Amino acid sequence: MKKGYNLGYVASPLNAPTKIEIRCNMKKARIYEDVVNKISESRNKAIQGYVPALLDDHIEEERELGLQMGLQLLEMSDAIILCGLRLTNGMEAELRMAVEHDKKVYILKGNPTCFSFINRFMIRTGKLYLKQVKNAAHIKRILATRRIS
Repeated sequence: MKKGYNLGYVASPLNAPTKIEIRCNMKKARIYEDVVNKISESRNKAIQGYVPALLDDHIEEERELGLQMGLQLLEMSDAIILCGLRLTNGMEAELRMAVEHDKKVYILKGNPTCFSFINRFMIRTGKLYLKQVKNAAHIKRILATRRIS
């Protein structure tokens, strides 16, 4: 089921107190990217799954560079896909930019695992899917509550 976009920007939490937790969030971002690619049949990129391997998120200049790279990729994208349960400061900036530039907004519904065969099963059975957010009030609620729902 091809979604109505060509290139999607996958937004998910990255920042965490420890390097181990950041690595875990990077792995989740790559899983989200894989799942969204399968669901949408479009190209989707989760830059936060890869860039932190090169840049240190705890060094402000490197974190800023990584955020700028992400925002440039978002500018090229047709849509933003929000993943996870919470909206981080970086994700909030990405969502605000996407809305300002009239990008389509989607939410990944469901909880993917690190096992791709289980994810494929959950996609087939409808437990993992993309929901388009068309209502401005819904976006405002996400920004106000910082919960992705």
